[in-house]
Amino acid sequence: MEGHDLIVIGGGTSGFIVAIGALRLGLKVTLIEKNNKLGGLSLHNGCIPSKTILHVAHTAHAVRHAKEYGLDSYILPVDLNKINNYVGTVVNNFVAQETHEVQHLFQQLGGQILYGQAKFIDVHTIEVNGRELVAKKFVIASGSRPVFPSIKGLDDIGYITNDEVFKQNKLWDRLVILGSRPSAIEFAQTFARLGCKVAIIVRGDSILPQEDPELVNKIKDVLIQSGIDIYLNTKVQYVYLQRKNKVLECLHDSGEVFTVVADEILAALGRRPNVEGLGLENAGINYAQDGILVDRKLRTSRKNIYALGDVIRSPYKLTHIAEYQASILLSNMLFRYPAKVRYLGFPYVIFIDPEFAHVGLTEQQAKDHGHKKIEVFKFDFKDIDSAIIKNSSFGMIKVVTSKNKIIGASILGPHASNLIAEWGLAINMGARLSDVASTIHAYPTLAQINRRVASKKIVRGFFSHRNRSLVSLLSFFS
Repeated sequence: MEGHDLIVIGGGTSGFIVAIGALRLGLKVTLIEKNNKLGGLSLHNGCIPSKTILHVAHTAHAVRHAKEYGLDSYILPVDLNKINNYVGTVVNNFVAQETHEVQHLFQQLGGQILYGQAKFIDVHTIEVNGRELVAKKFVIASGSRPVFPSIKGLDDIGYITNDEVFKQNKLWDRLVILGSRPSAIEFAQTFARLGCKVAIIVRGDSILPQEDPELVNKIKDVLIQSGIDIYLNTKVQYVYLQRKNKVLECLHDSGEVFTVVADEILAALGRRPNVEGLGLENAGINYAQDGILVDRKLRTSRKNIYALGDVIRSPYKLTHIAEYQASILLSNMLFRYPAKVRYLGFPYVIFIDPEFAHVGLTEQQAKDHGHKKIEVFKFDFKDIDSAIIKNSSFGMIKVVTSKNKIIGASILGPHASNLIAEWGLAINMGARLSDVASTIHAYPTLAQINRRVASKKIVRGFFSHRNRSLVSLLSFFS
């Protein structure tokens, strides 16, 4: 048997960070990846390819609307094969760079990378490719895979997920997307802008049900204006082929039965953790359908075994969250520093146009968490000069405070992904609106919306009845 200080299961972002961090600190480390390639979901089928094709779609949209700026332009019907070839080139460049760097570091620092299915034999032993490896500590970072819909007839006629969408070589005339999650919304706008007729079918009564309802309604308006059909409160009962068309027989909660016809069906219903085949029971590791159970130090039910990323039960399944979890895990596992995960100040973004970004709590979440003296402040992009200059004045910002402390912010508007960072810092620093209002923001910039919304509370207090009375009194005696 081979002895190790640490074995990391999973060669994605979080697995990289943990394994390399441990190697640099002098530990004997082995990284095991089930597939024959490193990089994980984000690199191969997630953030990198999806944001690349989304950028292409936004560019196509900008070209089509260039006449609004006095520019003559024309765009031919798009070739999805060429676009996906470009997406593949971008991904391959990342793969070549990251794989080379990781392999070089492992070679330089004396670690090893193995490919194959890792399975626990007991709490200190795993098996991979017929070899038994013993380690003092383990980290499970095996990631996730798409949730597959259970709809009568769907497996027979076929469908795609994000695992296949970047391999398509022909744009469909009609695409149906199943799901209400961010990826479903992003794909819907992307393919609509590339020239496809898109319909979204949602089982519940809202898209993005976890977000602020006022902003969700605005997002819904954006999608509808893009020509996207949205069917809420709708269950797909049966799918069948009819003259090469994929027909979805749907049932609305009202009892109405109707059909939607498509050339392809894209399932974007979320992801499920990769726990099968790991032999977690053999090591006494507790897990559920939604992931491995960990404490705030990211320890499993076995104190020498940690887990992080998409494979754990967590409200966040994001690359930057996995990176953060890796730093917490390293502090606990190697330095025995009692670091704990804290998710309140973490932003996330839905990369539609205009972008949606959120950090902290929404107004309803603040109420559900028992916060007191809640106030909500809003400001529209139509009143920001930079947004008008850029012809991007649709959207707004909403900031939630409790006892004058900033506890949440949501932005729907241009460059929301960048603007939200200031509010994450404010939440983590325990800042007040006055702190943001007193920070000078350059003119004309989109960031001015942060200062303008923060100034609302100060302006309200400054022009209060009490201050007006005070000024009148001082004027009388002057």
